[in-house]
Amino acid sequence: MLAIKNMGGETEAAWRAVLDDLLARGLAKPELVIVDGGKGLEAALARLWADVPVQRCTVHKERNLLAHAPRHLHDEIKADFNAMVHARTAAEVLAKRKAFLAKWKLRCRPVATSLQEAGERLFTFRASPIYPEFSCLYGRPWIGFASAALVQTKIAAGFNMLDDKFENRRSIA
Repeated sequence: MLAIKNMGGETEAAWRAVLDDLLARGLAKPELVIVDGGKGLEAALARLWADVPVQRCTVHKERNLLAHAPRHLHDEIKADFNAMVHARTAAEVLAKRKAFLAKWKLRCRPVATSLQEAGERLFTFRASPIYPEFSCLYGRPWIGFASAALVQTKIAAGFNMLDDKFENRRSIA
């Protein structure tokens, strides 16, 4: 874990403060960033590293899809979504995405709309230099370093990395 900060929210300014702190401590430009869909993090990353590929977290997107559907459709949505995300080729991903949208526009339009919201960022991992060595399909916001190590960054209430007592606990960081 690189940082835990109580920022009072996930605004662009809050995320920029976290990223600036990481940069000051030697964070290198990542090869890939995985985000949960929060606009604040995406905006802060775009200002800092506009050329770094951004992947939308598929776990968060699946949860978003399910939140837009009645419970009795959840298993079917999960099956369709996972078949698309785990497709073996780009052509298969495209075909499964097209089929997903066509099906769910008819069955439960908000599900299709939610998938469209993620756009191409849902499949960025396929072009990543660290795929397939590391699965980029799961997790909260992650930053992939040049060494291909994936390290999580997430704001969490109740902690402050700058607090001397916390910072001195090297076994936690």
